[in-house]
Amino acid sequence: MLQRYDFLKAANEASLFSSDKFRAMGELMEELCSALAAKGVRWAVSMSFGLFLRGAHDHFNDFDLLIDPRDTAKFEAVFESLGGTINHETIQKPAFTSPYYKEAEMRGVKFDLIADITIETYGTVYRYELKEVEWFTLRHDLNIPVIPAEGQYILYYMMTAWEARRVFKTEITAAYLKAKGVKFPDVFKRALEGTELYSEKYGKETNWQLPEDLRLRIAGMLAEL
Repeated sequence: MLQRYDFLKAANEASLFSSDKFRAMGELMEELCSALAAKGVRWAVSMSFGLFLRGAHDHFNDFDLLIDPRDTAKFEAVFESLGGTINHETIQKPAFTSPYYKEAEMRGVKFDLIADITIETYGTVYRYELKEVEWFTLRHDLNIPVIPAEGQYILYYMMTAWEARRVFKTEITAAYLKAKGVKFPDVFKRALEGTELYSEKYGKETNWQLPEDLRLRIAGMLAEL
């Protein structure tokens, strides 16, 4: 299983800069990464491109980027300096209630720009705050930050009530965590704290407790550490 992920990870990295399908997107991400690093912007890749870089999936269509809420203005300045356009009147997709959510485009490539991504499904609310990142090194020693697989797993699970097709990526993320092991247990531990952690910060009237099935799944992964 480990060899499968490692093999696909290497193949994906090669195709990102050599295939007709991904080359333009890879070069664009390379340029954006370098520019954001030069300005000290705190951000990370998430969702499908995160799975692609891990070798857990072989396809992505666009980029979902999570930004530290303190750095959204700096991010926008860098993005627009590279020729990107940002829709400042974006209406969030159903189930999303993030405090910052904007759709953007650069050279024909679509981006979702999100800070403190928040999903409201299953009668509860989950907010992912960008605290930890996992670094992946691409060509030219380019380091790209990616949110932990643990965070992606919770986000995908919460999305399944909005779009049933998200079940597929929930399960392949779970399979990846089972094969590779939990690297960022604090992401899971904070999520399990739920109401105790978030109610004082974001409001006691909101249910911050994860769905019971998801809590049990996370507890099972933590028990294997």
